[in-house]
Amino acid sequence: MLAFLAQEESINEMDYATLNSCTRYRAAKDLKQFMEEGIIHKMGYKTHRIYVLSS
Repeated sequence: MLAFLAQEESINEMDYATLNSCTRYRAAKDLKQFMEEGIIHKMGYKTHRIYVLSS
C-alpha cells in the first residue's frame, strides 16, 4: 500500500482489496488500523471515501 501511495495520490477500499487480494471488509479493517497508527487519514464520506498518507 505504501508503494502504491508513493505513486498515486490516494487509495480507496476497492483499490486496497484488489492490491492485496482480499475482501472489501478486510480492506476496511486494515485501513482502519493504518488510520489508528497515524500512517494514513481518510477524506470523503461513505462510497466516496479515500485514504491519503498523513503528512
